[in-house]
Amino acid sequence: MRKRYRVRRIPATGAADYEDAFEVTISETRSPEQWARAVLQDAPPPVRWFLLLGWRAFLGLRLRRPLSSAHHILGWHVAAFDSATIRLGLSSPLMNAHLLFRVSDDALTLTTDIAYLRRTGWMVWVLVAPVHRRMIPYLLMRATADRLV
Repeated sequence: MRKRYRVRRIPATGAADYEDAFEVTISETRSPEQWARAVLQDAPPPVRWFLLLGWRAFLGLRLRRPLSSAHHILGWHVAAFDSATIRLGLSSPLMNAHLLFRVSDDALTLTTDIAYLRRTGWMVWVLVAPVHRRMIPYLLMRATADRLV
Protein backbone atom coordinates (compact mmCIF):
# COMPACT_ATOMS: atom_id res chain seq x y z
CA MET A 1 0.00 0.00 0.00
CA ARG A 2 1.39 3.38 -0.96
CA LYS A 3 1.49 6.26 1.44
CA ARG A 4 -0.10 9.45 0.20
CA TYR A 5 1.89 12.63 0.43
CA ARG A 6 0.62 16.12 -0.03
CA VAL A 7 2.44 19.01 -1.61
CA ARG A 8 1.64 22.30 0.02
CA ARG A 9 2.46 25.83 -0.94
CA ILE A 10 4.35 27.63 1.79
CA PRO A 11 5.16 31.32 2.24
CA ALA A 12 8.30 32.36 0.43
CA THR A 13 10.49 35.10 1.78
CA GLY A 14 12.93 37.00 -0.34
CA ALA A 15 13.66 40.00 -2.48
CA ALA A 16 12.84 38.49 -5.88
CA ASP A 17 10.20 40.03 -8.11
CA TYR A 18 8.34 36.70 -8.04
CA GLU A 19 8.84 33.91 -5.53
CA ASP A 20 6.96 30.79 -4.56
CA ALA A 21 7.76 27.71 -2.52
CA PHE A 22 6.26 24.23 -2.39
CA GLU A 23 7.00 21.57 0.20
CA VAL A 24 6.43 17.82 0.25
CA THR A 25 7.04 15.29 3.01
CA ILE A 26 9.81 12.82 2.22
CA SER A 27 10.62 9.48 3.76
CA GLU A 28 13.96 8.87 2.09
CA THR A 29 17.32 10.46 2.73
CA ARG A 30 18.74 11.92 -0.47
CA SER A 31 21.08 14.81 -1.15
CA PRO A 32 19.60 18.02 -2.55
CA GLU A 33 21.28 17.24 -5.88
CA GLN A 34 19.72 13.77 -6.00
CA TRP A 35 16.28 15.26 -5.30
CA ALA A 36 16.77 17.98 -7.95
CA ARG A 37 17.70 15.34 -10.51
CA ALA A 38 14.73 13.16 -9.47
CA VAL A 39 12.32 16.10 -9.79
CA LEU A 40 13.59 17.46 -13.12
CA GLN A 41 15.59 14.83 -15.00
CA ASP A 42 13.56 11.78 -13.99
CA ALA A 43 10.27 13.27 -15.16
CA PRO A 44 8.66 11.36 -18.05
CA PRO A 45 10.04 12.32 -21.49
CA PRO A 46 6.90 14.24 -22.58
CA VAL A 47 7.04 16.28 -19.36
CA ARG A 48 10.75 17.01 -19.81
CA TRP A 49 10.04 18.08 -23.41
CA PHE A 50 7.25 20.38 -22.18
CA LEU A 51 9.55 21.93 -19.55
CA LEU A 52 12.41 22.46 -21.99
CA LEU A 53 10.07 23.99 -24.57
CA GLY A 54 8.58 26.37 -22.01
CA TRP A 55 11.93 27.41 -20.59
CA ARG A 56 13.45 28.04 -24.05
CA ALA A 57 10.57 29.25 -26.21
CA PHE A 58 8.43 31.19 -23.74
CA LEU A 59 10.90 32.38 -21.10
CA GLY A 60 13.94 32.54 -23.36
CA LEU A 61 16.11 30.87 -20.72
CA ARG A 62 19.55 29.90 -21.94
CA LEU A 63 19.78 26.21 -21.06
CA ARG A 64 23.27 24.86 -20.51
CA ARG A 65 24.80 21.98 -22.46
CA PRO A 66 25.06 19.16 -21.85
CA LEU A 67 21.60 19.08 -20.29
CA SER A 68 22.82 16.60 -17.67
CA SER A 69 26.31 16.72 -16.17
CA ALA A 70 28.00 17.35 -12.85
CA HIS A 71 27.37 21.08 -13.40
CA HIS A 72 23.92 20.97 -15.06
CA ILE A 73 20.54 19.51 -14.15
CA LEU A 74 18.18 19.42 -17.15
CA GLY A 75 20.02 22.42 -18.57
CA TRP A 76 20.01 24.44 -15.33
CA HIS A 77 23.43 25.55 -14.07
CA VAL A 78 24.33 24.37 -10.57
CA ALA A 79 25.05 27.78 -9.03
CA ALA A 80 25.68 26.70 -5.43
CA PHE A 81 25.20 23.75 -3.13
CA ASP A 82 25.83 22.48 0.37
CA SER A 83 24.61 19.51 2.41
CA ALA A 84 21.06 20.90 2.72
CA THR A 85 20.50 22.92 -0.47
CA ILE A 86 21.24 23.16 -4.16
CA ARG A 87 20.60 26.35 -6.12
CA LEU A 88 20.11 26.17 -9.88
CA GLY A 89 20.20 29.25 -12.07
CA LEU A 90 19.44 30.39 -15.61
CA SER A 91 19.08 33.73 -17.33
CA SER A 92 17.46 35.20 -20.40
CA PRO A 93 17.15 38.71 -21.80
CA LEU A 94 13.86 38.91 -19.86
CA MET A 95 14.72 37.50 -16.44
CA ASN A 96 17.05 35.70 -14.07
CA ALA A 97 15.54 32.52 -12.63
CA HIS A 98 16.61 30.33 -9.70
CA LEU A 99 15.36 27.05 -8.31
CA LEU A 100 16.37 26.28 -4.73
CA PHE A 101 15.94 22.72 -3.48
CA ARG A 102 16.15 22.49 0.32
CA VAL A 103 16.16 19.15 2.16
CA SER A 104 15.38 18.79 5.85
CA ASP A 105 14.86 15.64 7.92
CA ASP A 106 11.35 15.04 6.60
CA ALA A 107 10.65 17.60 3.87
CA LEU A 108 11.77 18.70 0.43
CA THR A 109 11.13 22.35 -0.42
CA LEU A 110 11.41 23.80 -3.91
CA THR A 111 11.55 27.60 -4.10
CA THR A 112 11.42 29.46 -7.41
CA ASP A 113 12.55 33.05 -7.63
CA ILE A 114 12.43 35.30 -10.65
CA ALA A 115 14.06 38.71 -11.11
CA TYR A 116 12.66 40.59 -14.10
CA LEU A 117 15.20 42.37 -16.28
CA ARG A 118 12.56 44.00 -18.49
CA ARG A 119 8.87 44.74 -18.22
CA THR A 120 8.32 42.11 -20.91
CA GLY A 121 9.69 39.53 -18.45
CA TRP A 122 6.87 40.31 -16.05
CA MET A 123 4.28 40.11 -18.83
CA VAL A 124 5.56 36.71 -19.99
CA TRP A 125 5.77 35.35 -16.43
CA VAL A 126 2.17 36.40 -15.69
CA LEU A 127 1.10 34.05 -18.50
CA VAL A 128 3.47 31.21 -17.53
CA ALA A 129 3.07 31.34 -13.72
CA PRO A 130 -0.27 29.46 -13.53
CA VAL A 131 1.26 26.53 -15.45
CA HIS A 132 4.36 26.69 -13.22
CA ARG A 133 2.22 26.56 -10.06
CA ARG A 134 0.54 23.39 -11.33
CA MET A 135 3.70 21.74 -12.67
CA ILE A 136 5.86 22.07 -9.56
CA PRO A 137 3.49 20.16 -7.24
CA TYR A 138 3.12 17.46 -9.92
CA LEU A 139 6.90 17.11 -10.27
CA LEU A 140 7.41 16.98 -6.50
CA MET A 141 4.68 14.39 -6.00
CA ARG A 142 5.99 12.26 -8.83
CA ALA A 143 9.57 12.35 -7.55
CA THR A 144 8.56 11.42 -4.01
CA ALA A 145 6.05 8.77 -5.14
CA ASP A 146 8.76 7.11 -7.26
CA ARG A 147 10.83 6.78 -4.11
CA LEU A 148 8.10 5.14 -2.01
CA VAL A 149 8.11 1.39 -1.65
